[in-house]
Amino acid sequence: MPVSITSCLAIQGWMSELELTWLAEQALQREKIIEVGSWCGRSTRALAMHTPGMVYAIDAWTSMLGGEVNDNTMRQAEDAFASFLDNMGEFMWMPSNPGKVTIIRSNSITAAGMLAVAHGTRSFDMVFLDGDHSYEQVKAEITYYRPLLKPGGMLCGHDLGHGGVNQAVRELVPEYEAVPDTQIWWTVEG
Repeated sequence: MPVSITSCLAIQGWMSELELTWLAEQALQREKIIEVGSWCGRSTRALAMHTPGMVYAIDAWTSMLGGEVNDNTMRQAEDAFASFLDNMGEFMWMPSNPGKVTIIRSNSITAAGMLAVAHGTRSFDMVFLDGDHSYEQVKAEITYYRPLLKPGGMLCGHDLGHGGVNQAVRELVPEYEAVPDTQIWWTVEG
């Protein structure tokens, strides 16, 4: 199946065409994908369009990039969540529609615990981290999500150019590789 990300590019977000194409190509081979940080759904749609399985989209939709939470940022977050729902359309899972996207509106660490209880450890094919870019949060997400991956599962993330992401990835995933000409990092679990 060839990848097509045209509809993804129309969605607000920061991932480049090359990055979305890489995600779509990876999704072709993965059936249980976790995405941490979904915002308006640009990358979520690329994953959902190409996986033969399910994407678990995790985002609290409370503020952007870990910024201050106030009336303005809450309004922006609610607008982003509404956009996400619109952008997922036919991919949304509902009891009457076995779609490909399940929303978990929660902070990422709580969501990791929920997924571990519901699915067990070592049960996901791919985890894509693109939420809060602070060192502490990225470190916690790598620590909590890595055990959810099957052997051969892919741990990856975005924004390798950000200081907090760089530091956490270099410390906890020293074997990582970078996708050329992108800000994506990845490794495959042994």
